[in-house]
Amino acid sequence: MEKIKNIEFLRFIFTCLICVYHFFLWSKVQYSSIINVFNLGYSNSSQYIFVEFFFILAGYFLYYSVQKEKAFLCFFTKKLKRLYPAMISATLFIFIFSLFFSNLKFQILPNLYTFLMLQSTVLPKAAGNLHTLWFVCAYFWITCFYFALIKAIDNKTLRNLIIGCLIIWSLSTINIMGNGKFIMHREVYLGLCGGIIRAIPTVGIGYFIAILIEVLITTIEKYRNSKLISLIFGLSECAIFCLIIYYTSIKHEKIFGDYLCLFLIILLTISFICRIGFLSKFLNNHVSMLLGKYSYSIYVSQIVVWEIFRNYIWIHESFVKNNFYLTLTLFVITCIIWGITSHHIIEKPIFNLLNGKVNGDNL
Repeated sequence: MEKIKNIEFLRFIFTCLICVYHFFLWSKVQYSSIINVFNLGYSNSSQYIFVEFFFILAGYFLYYSVQKEKAFLCFFTKKLKRLYPAMISATLFIFIFSLFFSNLKFQILPNLYTFLMLQSTVLPKAAGNLHTLWFVCAYFWITCFYFALIKAIDNKTLRNLIIGCLIIWSLSTINIMGNGKFIMHREVYLGLCGGIIRAIPTVGIGYFIAILIEVLITTIEKYRNSKLISLIFGLSECAIFCLIIYYTSIKHEKIFGDYLCLFLIILLTISFICRIGFLSKFLNNHVSMLLGKYSYSIYVSQIVVWEIFRNYIWIHESFVKNNFYLTLTLFVITCIIWGITSHHIIEKPIFNLLNGKVNGDNL
């Protein structure tokens, strides 16, 4: 299935906001003297919830992958070929930096766990240098799990019932463990890591979104060209997007916690896929497609940028304190530039090599 252009825009924006969250998280650890500044951003931030958006997309596109791919092994290898190039790039740079940065030790065994897609399982005891890749590991195993489950059960009603039960169980588990906030990926419950538990419901929700849209496709096409409906949906999209930014970046909602943010993200995702509102129509362009193309690379490469900032920028405490927003902006921009550069110089050649292609923009 072809990528949806306006969804690619959301991928890019939400990836950048995840980088902002990690800036608060990582920088806060560095300086106790400016802890109030970082606590302001960190305590009010729920930008980690945007990871769930990518799990939802995985479930949505999984629905179509199941129809396209016949064999589990084919799906399995395609996922590995898509995910590994960026991981190879990040691992390579972390290793190189460990040769020059005295405070950076390349953790061979934990990094090997991550490279084998085992970080989000209960096997590794440490995340290693590539701790942000827990998302990639959870994404990989849960999409493979759902693919195998769907292929194994021919009865659609029974299949959907099982997936629905998994969603309810995992969300209930998250609620019990997190008290209204989504659990950390390294927490373990009933033999499962938090990363896996977080991926189960949202990938399942994405799968059901695909089913819902397929059922309503005739109605969607009917109202897509209505100017009044486009205006109403467009204003709703703007309002939902603003609420998401407000509740994830400015003021954390205390009563419903992360579940309200997740609900808003689900609504925005459905609206953008349907492309009825003027906002989702406007953002359905080639620029959005281009930005989204680099989202995965930006997410993975941020750990490399963190090491650069930790060794060259954050050691200057007074500069960070006096130029807080400049430092934050510089961090995000560097993540974007590094992600785009590594995509073209390292990831795309590796991807083409794995697929037996010398030329072509296939990543």
